[in-house]
Amino acid sequence: MELTSEIIKRLAFIKYFYQFAREQSKLPSPQNYISILMFHDSVELFNYLTAQLRDITIKTKTNFMEYWQIFKQDGFELTRKADMNKLNEARKGFKHSGNLPNKDDIEFFRVNTQSFFEENCPVIFGIKFTEISLLNLIQDEEVKETLEKAQIDFNNEHYKESLENIAIAFRILLENYEENKKVYGKSPFDIGDDQRIQEVLKIIILNLDYRKYVKFRSLTPDRLVYAINVRFSPMWFSKKDKTDFKKEDVEYCIEFVIESALKLQEFDFEIDKDSSSYIFFT
Repeated sequence: MELTSEIIKRLAFIKYFYQFAREQSKLPSPQNYISILMFHDSVELFNYLTAQLRDITIKTKTNFMEYWQIFKQDGFELTRKADMNKLNEARKGFKHSGNLPNKDDIEFFRVNTQSFFEENCPVIFGIKFTEISLLNLIQDEEVKETLEKAQIDFNNEHYKESLENIAIAFRILLENYEENKKVYGKSPFDIGDDQRIQEVLKIIILNLDYRKYVKFRSLTPDRLVYAINVRFSPMWFSKKDKTDFKKEDVEYCIEFVIESALKLQEFDFEIDKDSSSYIFFT
């Protein structure tokens, strides 16, 4: 079965939603409680997409656990029915009765929700859950293409080269976001003359996760410079060349840029240069 770009994008969103729930589940109580609702919703989104793919009409008030019976009548079965029933009961108890889950419950739901996706995704969509790329959610094509290069380097275990492309993708992301908001060549996100302070404030003003950015900055090239016929070229300090680049660090950096891109996409706008009355503080 050939997956359309729309299905791939929706699968990417489901994976993103699950990963967001997974990160939420790792937070201390009571912040991790909400992950139960999110695990449940990610599975329900997956089931609904499965029904659409198989041309199965789903009623508006279809119960979460009814999907297993509906799909069985159509000739196939979803796995993890018992585990998802436990998730459904925990979700109802938490949402409607205020029953608080404990740490072990949340860990159980995290592990089994992931298993649900890993077991059912290849059977229904012909693709491994791990192969679904969140890059499909990025709207900036230049950022997306650069991250795709980074992903190829990562898959080939060329971690240094991957980090270089990741750093370039992040710089392009910020620069492109600012470009259509400039008036008379001045960006509303430029504050002061100190480049380092300006960079830090820009991350905060754009509502990106500054703590995650600090880690990202420590793992990627120290400087990016303009080169002949190249928009950006990475410059590593000598001690950085000797770093033992780790797989998990590269994964972290890719995820950070994707997360930042999606965050900026939440609220984007253009400024009408002809009628703008913006005043920039200097």
